[in-house]
Amino acid sequence: MPSAAGSSTDERSSNAPFFDPPLPLVAAAWWTRPARIGTLILSDVLALFVAGTAAYLLWALPVRNMEPGMYLGLWPILALFILGYAQAGLYPGFGLGPVETFRRFSLVMLFSFTILAAMTFAFKLPHQYSRITFGIAFLLSIVVVPAFRYLTLAVTRRWAWWHQPVVLVGTGSSILRAIPTLQESPLLGYRPFGILSRRAAESPSEFAGLPVLGGLERAAEVAGKGVSVALIDPESLEGRSELDALQQHFRHLLVIQSYGSLPVEGVQIRNLGGVLGVEFSNNLLERRNRWVKRALDLGLGSLFLVVFGPLILACALWVKVMSRGPAFFYQERVGLRGRRFLVPKIRTMQPNAHEELEAHLASDPIMRDEWERSFKLRSDPRIIPVIGVFASAAVERRPGGHEPGRPTALSGLSPPTLLAGNASASPARAAGCNRSLAGYPAGRQRRPGPGRLRPLLRQELVRLAGYIRARQNDLCGLERPRCLLTRAL
Repeated sequence: MPSAAGSSTDERSSNAPFFDPPLPLVAAAWWTRPARIGTLILSDVLALFVAGTAAYLLWALPVRNMEPGMYLGLWPILALFILGYAQAGLYPGFGLGPVETFRRFSLVMLFSFTILAAMTFAFKLPHQYSRITFGIAFLLSIVVVPAFRYLTLAVTRRWAWWHQPVVLVGTGSSILRAIPTLQESPLLGYRPFGILSRRAAESPSEFAGLPVLGGLERAAEVAGKGVSVALIDPESLEGRSELDALQQHFRHLLVIQSYGSLPVEGVQIRNLGGVLGVEFSNNLLERRNRWVKRALDLGLGSLFLVVFGPLILACALWVKVMSRGPAFFYQERVGLRGRRFLVPKIRTMQPNAHEELEAHLASDPIMRDEWERSFKLRSDPRIIPVIGVFASAAVERRPGGHEPGRPTALSGLSPPTLLAGNASASPARAAGCNRSLAGYPAGRQRRPGPGRLRPLLRQELVRLAGYIRARQNDLCGLERPRCLLTRAL
């Protein structure tokens, strides 16, 4: 009897998973997919209406004095855009990523507006529509439609039924890196809920916060709960048979692989006689693309300079009032073909930032311990009051920098940055000497939302009040602003 029981146990362990947890998922309701598509269509129609209305108010009404009714009669044309978006795979468009989503939106809108302009003239419609109005609507829609899509996804990501559940296959490094990306990106639209592993008996009950559901034999059970997408680590499978078995249950299989710092946007898959090839292209080597990029850099750079010029000037004047020294800090960058140029940035730190930091760290052990742990200070003595809120909200947070100017929300508005493009890097980074952000907590690499910017702004106002109290003898005429700030706080 004991031997029979032992053989039964051995047989069960060889044919069944080490544990059999219940699946943390119920079958998706039938209405979830139509609801997703309907919500996105409503968002796109509203965005197109906003872009068309803005174009009419900017040109057709004030310049051509046209009646709104003649443009409202074109509402059936919206179906052309919706059909184009659907054909481009934008409903619901999960798993595309922001760059690919924007590219597909732009191509569909270019094609649709071209067809719209051709129809209004080729068929000799009774009203003479303004081609400039169509052009303005096209330019606005390129920005407005993706923006509405992003805002819609930012809202719907809080709905439990919105995301498409996916299962991860394997416990390798690629799966480990994919989990936080899937959980944090609203544009991808995927929600990982569990992991299948062919070595389930050797795996813990959880991996990176997700439950390990068992072995590959549970694929049919998982698919029966409404899961149609599986993300697979190729190193976790042995042979073609396991891949074919998964394909019998999941409609979409995504083989994921990390390529380090290589640019994965715009890659193309090549079939090299049964060998999978991944093509990385540098389209800027073509002269035509360089001319297009140069035109966009000049146009957008000039537009942003006009729009944000008053804000930049106001910040520069504030820096001059609150701190001795120049208003701008110039950082050396490396551009095309290794050419070096200077990028002006609003100075957010005191000129003697390094000395002030060392003095504070030497006199305050608690502050030194905080600096050594995270290379950040909640009350940084180097930061210029109020302007420092931009440095606190910056995306790029690297440890140990003592530069008097830092990458801020205003840095990218400088003309040299716009003309050189966003691919420019500092000399140290271009030489490969920069530190990788992979080892730092994910929370330090994200842009703070409105909920975090409010306490940051309050912190800067408190800093400003203390700054004025400490240096009111040097800052003549600021006694009344100090009182006003004290009352506001």
